[in-house]
Amino acid sequence: MKFKIRGGHQLRGTITVSGSKNTTLKLIAATIVLGGETTLTNVPRITDVEAMVRILRQLGAKIKWQNHTLVIDTASVNSHTLPTTLARKLRGAVVFVGPLLARFQKVVLPFPGGCPIGQRPLTTHIHGFEQAGVRVEGEENNEKRRYVFQVVNGTKDTIKLIERSVTATENLLLFAVGANTPLTIKNAAAEPEIDDLIVFLNQCGAHIKRISSTSIEVGANGTLRGTRYRIRGDRIEAGTWLAAATLLGGQLTIAGCDPAVLKSPIAAAQKIGARIKTTKDVVMVSAAPSPRPCNLKTAVYPGFPTDLQSPFGLVLTQAHGKSVINETLFRNRLQYLRELASMGAKVNISSDYLATIEGPTPLHGTNIHSTDLRAGATMVLAGLIAQGTTVVHQAEVIDRGYEQIEKKLKRVGARITRIS
Repeated sequence: MKFKIRGGHQLRGTITVSGSKNTTLKLIAATIVLGGETTLTNVPRITDVEAMVRILRQLGAKIKWQNHTLVIDTASVNSHTLPTTLARKLRGAVVFVGPLLARFQKVVLPFPGGCPIGQRPLTTHIHGFEQAGVRVEGEENNEKRRYVFQVVNGTKDTIKLIERSVTATENLLLFAVGANTPLTIKNAAAEPEIDDLIVFLNQCGAHIKRISSTSIEVGANGTLRGTRYRIRGDRIEAGTWLAAATLLGGQLTIAGCDPAVLKSPIAAAQKIGARIKTTKDVVMVSAAPSPRPCNLKTAVYPGFPTDLQSPFGLVLTQAHGKSVINETLFRNRLQYLRELASMGAKVNISSDYLATIEGPTPLHGTNIHSTDLRAGATMVLAGLIAQGTTVVHQAEVIDRGYEQIEKKLKRVGARITRIS
């Protein structure tokens, strides 16, 4: 599948952000520790969420999905072994470990997959679970590579993660809540999606407090029950449209996402020269008339998001001067720059983590590829600013995190068509 794009058209009007992908994935897994039905609204219709739903169904859950509403009943979940094919395609499946451990005391997890953006071992998860009284063993037999998690000892009342991993923080939270075990997590991640999970679990009967940006305290639960919860807007999707508008915004209104979780990307766009106004859940953007260079360094929240490094890297190809990108989290995240170079961008990748961009350079349409989810969205944006026609291959990679991206862009003036 691919996208055919005719570049050079301004983006005007309102583009509405879908529900948060990362919040949705974790809340789907969280339902395993709850009683009764849970209803999630504003659920994005993207392939990563579809895969998460299929995994939960294979574990035995009953699920109804209509439009953007999921109704989940996990009373009939009867397996602690994650399905191999699905789990290996979706790295987010690792967050099933915590709730399944709490419920069954044992979990079998195939070695996980996901985007090819560099090694992302489960070291932080394993170290955290071992502190929590879980034995973790890697097994390789009959070409089956998997981890086996087994609860063997009582948990400590405090654990410290070896790095501020989002999914490890969430996994330990879900384990503690499901096992009704008071636990303090030190060196915890601070991403907004974790706080979404905390709000959701507290609404379901848990007692969780964020003590600081790096410390979370899980108390003894009340009775855990299902609830109704609306997924908030996806900040990474919103940031993608922010980057697009910085280049092409006649006046683009990005609706459905709290600007408070976009402080770092908004600051970067303003430094580049975009004109931005915000209200409670709206960001209004006009393009930078003469984009200025900007140095970007990715970091855990509230720093600049690694998931927005590639769309903003594209923006910098049009800035007047030299920009430096320092990717601090994922080894292969700069590979999209090679695709942009094939379109005419002037880039120098000096290491797996460092690159310079000289601009402005006009981009010309060509055949380019989606090397990972966020890079794929960036290739679509590159097609929007390029001269002539661009064909973006592996469109299905983009579908993992962006709901009907071509339809949203058409509504605000883009010339884009999906081709089977």
